[in-house]
Amino acid sequence: MVLTEKDFIQDTCKATPGFEYYPKKFLELNVSKLLPILKENDFYISKDNSPFYLHVKKKELEASIFSSAKIIIKNTTVEEDASLFLLDILVCLNKVME
Repeated sequence: MVLTEKDFIQDTCKATPGFEYYPKKFLELNVSKLLPILKENDFYISKDNSPFYLHVKKKELEASIFSSAKIIIKNTTVEEDASLFLLDILVCLNKVME
């Protein structure tokens, strides 16, 4: 199963400047397996609350990645920036989903 941006519903984040992405289908993500893959792809892990969620940073953007595959991208109001950051995360997620 390969996840793309089309597999998510996008919404604006209510708490901070950013965007929320909800999977259209039920997914259960193994956050513990995702952790080393994110590190290999130059993500900084700022909070590791495995197996429930991870908080990561890359450049000026941040994201919370939940075991339900919900992703919150923070520190941007530019949809294109959030979309590109989501694609970076999905590359890593897809390695776990194989």
